[in-house]
Amino acid sequence: MRSCSIIVPDTSPLKTLAYADAMHLLCKTGLRVQIVDLVLHELRAAAGLEGNRRAIEFIERALRAGEIELLNSGLQVDALRAMGLDPGETAIQKVLKNAYEVSDEHYSLLLFEDTRIGKTAFVLPENVYLMTTRPFLRYLQQRGILTEEAESVLQRAEKTALAFGDPRSLLNRKREFDAPPKKGLSVRPF
Repeated sequence: MRSCSIIVPDTSPLKTLAYADAMHLLCKTGLRVQIVDLVLHELRAAAGLEGNRRAIEFIERALRAGEIELLNSGLQVDALRAMGLDPGETAIQKVLKNAYEVSDEHYSLLLFEDTRIGKTAFVLPENVYLMTTRPFLRYLQQRGILTEEAESVLQRAEKTALAFGDPRSLLNRKREFDAPPKKGLSVRPF
């Protein structure tokens, strides 16, 4: 049987869920949830933003409770920037290569909103399922994990973000991703 974990390589889905008071949904899937360490670093670097603050609080609580894991990329942000590399993209590549290149029995759901990830600006392993926040919420709704409409959660996140001066523009996304891994076109994470 194939196993799956959720990897969050991007601050955006965390901020979206945080503004909607829905971060707990990550832990309700029954899947292992892993957040790339540089994502937490990025959230902390702008901890004055309400969405970041809420996300940090949840992550720290969930880490203590063992509900989520921090994926250690072993990378230093300043060193990567000095080399002209994007810390987030570099961390994603390293984490995915190290963790998933070796196992055909495991795949990851990469939960993101950064369109560069969806456009695969870099090579992803063949066992990575790409999903943006809207389809993720829709799956949770279909499974009964989310008891309200997915669009309501996104609207709440957008309204709260706007109230705190953070324009999220979640409802007007031009491109959503719900793409199975190349090796397992029939694989669904839920």
